[in-house]
Amino acid sequence: MPNQDRIGHFISGRPMLGSGLRAHAVYNPATGRQSRTVELAGPGEVRHAVVAALMAWPQWTEAPSSRRAKILNRLLRIIQDRIHDLATVITSEYGKLLSGSIGEIQRGMDVVEFAIGALHLLKGEVTEDVGANVDSIAIRQPLGVVAGIAPFDFPAMVPMWMFPVALACGDCFILEPSERDASASLRLAERLKEAGLPDADLDQAADALMGAGYGSAKVCHIVISIVVPIDDATADALIARLAPIARALKIGPGTDPDAEMGPLLTKQHLERVRGYVDAGSAEGATLVVDGRGFRVQFYEEGYFLGGTLVDNVAEDMKIYREEIFGPVLSVVRARTYDEAASLIDAHELGSGTSIFTRDGDAARAFAHRIQVGKVGIDVSIPIPMAFHSRGGWNASLFDDHYVHGPEGVRFDTSLTTITSRWPTGIRQGIEFAMPTMR
Repeated sequence: MPNQDRIGHFISGRPMLGSGLRAHAVYNPATGRQSRTVELAGPGEVRHAVVAALMAWPQWTEAPSSRRAKILNRLLRIIQDRIHDLATVITSEYGKLLSGSIGEIQRGMDVVEFAIGALHLLKGEVTEDVGANVDSIAIRQPLGVVAGIAPFDFPAMVPMWMFPVALACGDCFILEPSERDASASLRLAERLKEAGLPDADLDQAADALMGAGYGSAKVCHIVISIVVPIDDATADALIARLAPIARALKIGPGTDPDAEMGPLLTKQHLERVRGYVDAGSAEGATLVVDGRGFRVQFYEEGYFLGGTLVDNVAEDMKIYREEIFGPVLSVVRARTYDEAASLIDAHELGSGTSIFTRDGDAARAFAHRIQVGKVGIDVSIPIPMAFHSRGGWNASLFDDHYVHGPEGVRFDTSLTTITSRWPTGIRQGIEFAMPTMR
């Protein structure tokens, strides 16, 4: 395959190919045909990428915060000016609708905007006269080199959740995108260079630097996959409304302006989602709308799955317990509000949930009681704006802090507290006891 069809690495301001020992095919989900090959890196190449970031860090962290903000501001303008170019790349490799790709980028740009204005969160805290002639100062300092692992389902938005805040805080950032749709990350790296982001001096590290590693990572979709109606009458009415909508979904390639849903990412992904539907049916769930046999004319080899609706799903079924990553909506019937709420609280994943109700008291009680990181009230995808942190509970969180918003600043910095006494306040003699500040 020609070199221009090979997706390599981006390090120290330059695109480069890897050793070529490991590679992964990239497909256009709409056609089912291979479009590119992505270079994969081994442990040695990853170490070299870290060395490059470590070399770049002193220059970046010592840059005035105003300069870091200006670079991010230029990045914002560059992305906006070429948003259709980046969106087209995402659609060609992931398969989502072009409008969805644009929306993803715009949500990522929200975080860049937050990062530009978040520098005031780095101001720290000062308490004067905590003791006699003693002041206490707490400052936030960059961590150094941080890394992010991005999933395949939002190849632009999720990286933009992470690197703008890290860069604003003075950290250097290494990104590992999914090997299935890595081009968007490379485009973002190119835009950062164009915006003025410095990198390590390659001439000083030519022997040490080979390339950055890109690999696969999977996280759950931020969409609703399970619906819990309360009482059978509500469930029956809901199914009656959902079924014709699921059957009438306009499914096609992401470039089709009339399409409402695009293809899945890979053939294996398609087979995996079909397997979940098979398992649900075998375990006793009711298959109301079956999208497994869906085909798109002229795109018969594409990875398309029709809208699928499954009723009478139980807690012990695989289709309920595991993330599906596909257009499959499962209905779990509950008899009471408390039963429905307990289902959410008991699930091992606690990313997000939504309630749809006209009862304000029920909505408020739900929001304050439910044990998840993100709650929507009559909002189907409860992703907060960039200046709020997005949360996750239970197995949906692997650290003490979250991705963006004020929590992002806390994640990307370490707290240093300085206690100082100036010469006029120094006492004579040696102090052996713990100072009491008096």
